[in-house]
Amino acid sequence: QWVAFDYGLGDRLLQSNAVTFDASTPDLFAPLQVGGCVVLAGPDGQRDPDYLAELIRTQAITHMSSVPTVLTALMAGRSPDVLRGVRVVYLGGEMLSGQTVA
Repeated sequence: QWVAFDYGLGDRLLQSNAVTFDASTPDLFAPLQVGGCVVLAGPDGQRDPDYLAELIRTQAITHMSSVPTVLTALMAGRSPDVLRGVRVVYLGGEMLSGQTVA
């Protein structure tokens, strides 16, 4: 199955999945092919919602790739404004709950 990615020149993807996760391959290379940027979360950064929120803000993230658990932790107790500027969130690797979608 092919997935269409919505990357363009200047887009910035926050990659918080392990690079050994097979689904991270397009996350790492697709933005670079069109002049975008990949921002890698630091070691264990995906476990720190405050760190991720700060990266999204300071690095002007437009796309985010993660697992539902990380997105749920990121949004817990925060305004949706934490994702201001993020146009696309790619989720995979786990079951996605209706609560996370909401």
